[in-house]
Formats: sequence, structure tokens, C-alpha cells
Amino acid sequence: VLGEALAARGASLLWDEQRPDEAKKVLDEAASVDARSADARYGLGAYHRQVAVREGSLEAAQQSERELRAALELDEHHALAKAALGEHPRVVAALRRAKAR
Repeated sequence: VLGEALAARGASLLWDEQRPDEAKKVLDEAASVDARSADARYGLGAYHRQVAVREGSLEAAQQSERELRAALELDEHHALAKAALGEHPRVVAALRRAKAR
């Protein structure tokens, strides 16, 4: 229950309040408290994707993919993780194009 509450708070910080650094701390705590929290892993994947896009970081994109895959290992029906992972190749391609310029 605590892990779920922390994951929800992390998501709110990330999406609603646009406070990604605070969101990461809360999502890390959620994943630590509840290692089976697909929502925490999805939130971490979303956070790392934001970092990847903001900073042009392929490393952050790779971390995003790892977290999204972890979310799907925990819950194969996690719709948001599935959607984000489906978009992942386009994100990586855009980052590579930007680095090539």
C-alpha cells in the first residue's frame, strides 16, 4: 500500500506538478518499498525518458527502456508501460538524429 501511494505521488510530481527531480526521489523510494510495483518502474521509465529528451541523452533513454521493461515484467498488462515502450524506438531515433547534427 505504501509503495502504491508513493508511486502515485511520484507520478503526480512528474506529470501534474512538473517537478521531475522530486518525482525521481519519490519513485525510487516507491520501488525500494515495493519491489513489485509496476507503477513505480513505469514512473521511473517516464522520468528517464524526460531526461533523455531534455538533455539529449541516449544513456537516459536506455535507462528508460530498462525501467519500462521491468514494469512489464511485473505487470504484462501495464498499458502505459506498453505504450511508452512502443514509442521508445522513435525517441531513440530522434535522439540519434539530433546528435548527428
